[in-house]
Amino acid sequence: MKIKKSILLVYHGIKLIFRPDRSIKSLLFLGDEIALSKASKEAVKVLLRDKSLHRMFTYKEGLHKLELDKLKSCGANSFGRDVYDFYTERNLHIYPMKDVENMSAEIYVSERIRKIHDLLHVILGFDTDLIGEAKVNAFVANQLRMPMSFLIICGIILKYFFSQPLQFRALINEIIEGWETGNQFQNFLSVDWDEKLDLPIEEVKRSFSIQKRRLAA
Repeated sequence: MKIKKSILLVYHGIKLIFRPDRSIKSLLFLGDEIALSKASKEAVKVLLRDKSLHRMFTYKEGLHKLELDKLKSCGANSFGRDVYDFYTERNLHIYPMKDVENMSAEIYVSERIRKIHDLLHVILGFDTDLIGEAKVNAFVANQLRMPMSFLIICGIILKYFFSQPLQFRALINEIIEGWETGNQFQNFLSVDWDEKLDLPIEEVKRSFSIQKRRLAA
C-alpha cells in the first residue's frame, strides 16, 4: 500500500509540475495527502491561534451561502453578485466542500482554502490563467505558509521555464507581486465570507485590507 501511494504521489506530482493547467484531479489528490503532512500540521497549529479561525473550526462553520442560486439573488454591485458573475462568465463550478462535521483541523483548513480560492480571485482582481493562479497561490503561501501553495507555484514556474522562457522573468515579478499583496490584507481564512456576500464589493475590499490601518499606525 505504501509503495502504491508513493507511486501515485510521484505520478501526480510530475503531472502537476508539467501540466498545472490541466491537473485538477492531481491537485486535489496531492492537496489531500499534503494536508496530512507534518509541515501542514505545524502550519495549521499556528493558524488556529487566530481566535476567529479557531471558532470556525470548533463549530465547523463553512461557506454555506456560496451556492449559485444564493449568489444570484445578491444585489447589483455586491460582492456576492461579482462572485456569481465570476463563476458564470467562466463556466466554472463552485468547489463542493466536503462535510466538515467530523474533519480534523488539517482537512478543515485545506477544504476552507479550496472553497475560498475563487473568492480571492474576485477580491484581489487576479485572473484565472496560470499567472493569475501563481499570484493567488503566492498570496496564500505568504499568509498561511502551507506546503501545497508552494508546490503549485513551483509547478507553474517549471512550466514557464521550459515552455515560455521569454516570459519567465515577467512570471517571477507577478509571483512577487502576489506574495507582497499578502502583506496588505488580513488573513483570509479567518474572514466570515458568508456575511460579506450581500455587501457592496468596494466595502468588502476596504474591510479586508489592512493597508490603511497600517499607515494610520
